[in-house]
Amino acid sequence: MRIGRSGVSMSMITCLFATILILLRVFQCDCLRSLESRVSDTCKFVLAWTAGHEGTTFLSSQIPYRNVSHVDFEFENQRLLEGWERHTPSCHQRNLENIEEWHTASRKAAKMNLAKWTSEMKGTGQTVGMDLGHHVCAGCLWFDAYAEQEDVCVARIRRNPLLTALSFNSTFRTGPACEVHNAKWSICPSNDSVLLLPPDVWAQLNKFQKWLWMTDELEARWQQLLKRVPRLRHNHVQVEWDQEFTVEHVDAVASLLGEEAHGNPDSLTHVVKHHVNGDKRPAYGTLVDEAKSYER
Repeated sequence: MRIGRSGVSMSMITCLFATILILLRVFQCDCLRSLESRVSDTCKFVLAWTAGHEGTTFLSSQIPYRNVSHVDFEFENQRLLEGWERHTPSCHQRNLENIEEWHTASRKAAKMNLAKWTSEMKGTGQTVGMDLGHHVCAGCLWFDAYAEQEDVCVARIRRNPLLTALSFNSTFRTGPACEVHNAKWSICPSNDSVLLLPPDVWAQLNKFQKWLWMTDELEARWQQLLKRVPRLRHNHVQVEWDQEFTVEHVDAVASLLGEEAHGNPDSLTHVVKHHVNGDKRPAYGTLVDEAKSYER
């Protein structure tokens, strides 16, 4: 009898354990769906955090936008900047970081712009505005003003920094644009806004090292942004790659739109063409060797 009762007890325990596992699995799925729903529901606007030359043009063109509006934040940046040039005629965006009035103005402009674009999208039936250009996180970093808004999500695009610097280095023969002609969407260690390298060391770097510094600077700024705006920890996706975009990379960005990528997987895969020494597609090892050749 005890053996029988023991057998029944073990059977009941096994069934109970299996039931618990099933319930936990269902609960986990529901939680994940709920989380995905909450994230996608909050994403009325999707911006990219990127140094540039990291594939955002491809991601923008390949993601199957359904009800997505292309929003160009650059023009709004320029109009906001023009209002400040009368106060400091010689400065440009990256030199305005420490002016509190600038931050106040940028927050106000961010709210006004988002409200305007939201209204325009409703009128055309579009639900999400997206700008994956690197101009939204370079320059004066008024990206913070948008990141503080509850309906903004971020696609963080990360590539091997050596490859990013090498791509810039092979494209721009004169070095970072900010030290040549004060370009708005480029950064140099020219004031207290930078986080890493003291300005007096800048002149000692070669062109490639300066591009590499820029990628490190933006990474440091991203970490600070997460501290200033904790909500971004749950409202961003991260895409990391070196040589090739895949469907999974595209899906990660598309998830911010509340959907999956659609289309032929081959059309959503991209092998990056690096213009280095005339070779459009050198092997990864060749790229690393090329990058190392710039080191002192």
